[in-house]
Amino acid sequence: MSVKNRHALKLPASPNKSAEGFAGALILGTILPYLLWIFIFHSYFEKSASAPFLILFILIINLACIVGDLFESMIKRFFNQKDSSSLFKGHGGILDMVDSIIFAFPIFYIIFLQISF
Repeated sequence: MSVKNRHALKLPASPNKSAEGFAGALILGTILPYLLWIFIFHSYFEKSASAPFLILFILIINLACIVGDLFESMIKRFFNQKDSSSLFKGHGGILDMVDSIIFAFPIFYIIFLQISF
C-alpha cells in the first residue's frame, strides 16, 4: 500500500500509526491466535473454552498489546528519544521489543487465573 493511501490515526504518541495498521493488527492478532488454539492447543485441554469467550479473551489481550506499543511510543516522545536504547541498532531499543508484553502479560495472567480451561 502506498503511503498516500494510508489513513493516519493522528495519535500524539505515535503519529505514523495508520488506521490500516491498527485494523490489520486487530484482525490478524485475533484470528491467528484463535486458529492456533483450535489446531494446536485445543486437544491438550479436557475442558475447552467456548469460541465467543476465547475470541473475546484474545481480543482483550490484543488490544492490550496495541496499548502497550502506544504507551511505549508516548514515553519515548516525552523524553525526545527515537530509540529506547542503543543495544540493538535500528530496532528502536529493548522497549520496542517488549512493549506489547508490558501491558498484555499482566492482563493475560489475571484473566487466566480467573478461568479454568
